[in-house]
Amino acid sequence: MILIEKTEHYAQLSITSTNFDEEVNSDLEKKVVGLYKEGFMSIIVDCSPVTEISEKGVTLIKKINTLLQKESGILVIVSKEYGITDQLKEAEIEDLVILPTLEEAIDAIFMNELENDFKEEDDDEFDMEDGFGIEG
Repeated sequence: MILIEKTEHYAQLSITSTNFDEEVNSDLEKKVVGLYKEGFMSIIVDCSPVTEISEKGVTLIKKINTLLQKESGILVIVSKEYGITDQLKEAEIEDLVILPTLEEAIDAIFMNELENDFKEEDDDEFDMEDGFGIEG
């Protein structure tokens, strides 16, 4: 139903069913919780074969997205199915990344890592006291 592939930088969950129903929803939730506990904060959910997604599925994607973003992680959904992408866009899930190919999803993971690295560097620069001759 859902296959897992882990790399050093991300985990990929591939849904093998065409219907993102209660069974897929439950399986996805369990697998994401396990990955989160293992320290995976960048997750790709490949929904390529999915043609229908339940409202509970949309809600779960929203929860996963929020959880990962709190940890500076990223959730990337892979789908070319207009019905799925439209449904997820209509749900107005903040900063959810939906891309048509797995290659683009992997690129998004690495871009997110780079952005996080730059943010950390910026934070370090601005932690200096009177670093720019500006008095507080």
